Amino acid sequence: MARTAFRNILTILTLALVGVDVGVAAERRAQQVAWSDVHSAVAGAKIKMVLPSGTEIQGRLLEVGPEALTMDVTKTSNSKEIGKGKASIPRASVSAIDARKCGIKWRLALSIGLPAGLVGAAGAAINTQSPTVKGQDAAGVILGIGAGSAVAGYFVGKQLDCRDTDITVIPEGPGDR
Repeated sequence: MARTAFRNILTILTLALVGVDVGVAAERRAQQVAWSDVHSAVAGAKIKMVLPSGTEIQGRLLEVGPEALTMDVTKTSNSKEIGKGKASIPRASVSAIDARKCGIKWRLALSIGLPAGLVGAAGAAINTQSPTVKGQDAAGVILGIGAGSAVAGYFVGKQLDCRDTDITVIPEGPGDR
C-alpha cells in the first residue's frame, strides 16, 4: 500500500514539475542604452555578445571606458581572437549585449517551501489512506519526496530567479559611430 501511495505521489509530483518547468522561462526584456550607461545597465550580470567577426564571448563586465569596455571573458568561440581572462573590446565592436542577472529568492522559497508542503501532504495521505503502513515504509516515502522536491524546487526556482535583457547600444551624439 505504501508503494502505491508513493507511486501516486511521485506521478503527481513529476507531472506538476514538468508542467511548471515548461511554463517557466526567464523573462526577457529589451533595452536601449547609450555607451555611457552600459556599465549601470549590466552591473552584476553575466554578459554575452557577438563581435563583428562572429566570435561569441561571455563573461562579466569589469569597466567601460570612452573607447572600449573591459571584461573578464569566461567563454569564447575563438580563443585566437579573444582569449579567456581580461580582455578589452573596442567600442566599435559592441552593438548588442545579452545580460543575465540571477537572484536567489525563488530558489530558497521553492527549495524549502515545496518539500515542506509535499512532505506534509504525503504524511497526511499515508496516514489517512493506509493505517497499516509501517513506520519505516512511511519514513522512506516521506524522505524521498522531501529530497526530490527540494532538488526540483531549486532548479525551478533558478529559472524563476533569472532575468534576461537584450541591450542595444545606441549612439550618444553626432560624433558617436
